Amino acid sequence: EQESVIALKIRSALCAPLIYRGRIYGLVYLDRNVPGAYNEKDLELLKTIAFILAPLVENARLWSQLKEHYDQAMATLRATEAKLIQREREAAYMRLAQAMAHEIRNPLMGIGGLVRRMLQKEGGSPWEEKLRTILGLAERVEQVMRDVDAFVRFPEPELHLERIDEAIGQCLQECAHHWQEKGIHPVLEIRTAQLLVPLDRQLFTHAFSLLLKEMLPGIPEESPCTLTLQDHGREIAVLAGEAAMEKCTGQLYDQELKRRPWSLSLFLNIAHKIISDHGGRMFFDPEGNSPYPFLMTLRRTIPMAPLEKVLNPTPSPGGE
Repeated sequence: EQESVIALKIRSALCAPLIYRGRIYGLVYLDRNVPGAYNEKDLELLKTIAFILAPLVENARLWSQLKEHYDQAMATLRATEAKLIQREREAAYMRLAQAMAHEIRNPLMGIGGLVRRMLQKEGGSPWEEKLRTILGLAERVEQVMRDVDAFVRFPEPELHLERIDEAIGQCLQECAHHWQEKGIHPVLEIRTAQLLVPLDRQLFTHAFSLLLKEMLPGIPEESPCTLTLQDHGREIAVLAGEAAMEKCTGQLYDQELKRRPWSLSLFLNIAHKIISDHGGRMFFDPEGNSPYPFLMTLRRTIPMAPLEKVLNPTPSPGGE
């Protein structure tokens, strides 16, 4: 400092702090190369200037902070608006799917009934095998229509704290015959001590079983398949496949995944809806040829019910 004073030929200096509400915001500093350039009146004047400037500096800081909060609030509102628009669009798609399923089911049931009656009359004839093929195809479409109805009418999940490892183990057992047909050996690795997660056990196991069936074609035969439970910030993550955390960056409705034919699977979309209703998210490899590998994240806490729902609970059937 002494060298700076000598180099700059400073012979007189005057300074006053910018103090506002007990907080220092800066310093007003003057210097000259003339000895004795300032006196007590200059100091009082500088203090007065500092007294005026201090609240202006604080106001500028508050304005900048307010503008930052405003920009964040606007970004949040825009994101919320986009989500609401997307939900309205999804609701419209569901209504359209339900209407289409209804229109398709009526003639399909007629075709199925007609083929069944023909089979009763044509039993043992050369036409029997062809009629059974037609009936099998009609029944398959009927099942798809039932799945569409289920997709549209799925209830909201009733969340209770459940052990997620037990729920996934149940799904693996239910799908065991599918794994055995391809010689795949699934292994569940647990890397977290906190396994209690808010789940609707029935809906979650249904969704996870559908997801396992959808990813099965993407797993090579006679190969191991590792499912991993681990912490993911405040959430719990379910990973399937190697490097799932690095590869799985796209969500089902992202533009980069829409060009993947497997993303249009009805069962995968059913699983996605159920997991989303749980407050969870599903991520896939945008370059993958199937839903394998995948990354699923779930919340560890049960969200609070909206105030309106608490004050006006839905009456139970048969209640007063």
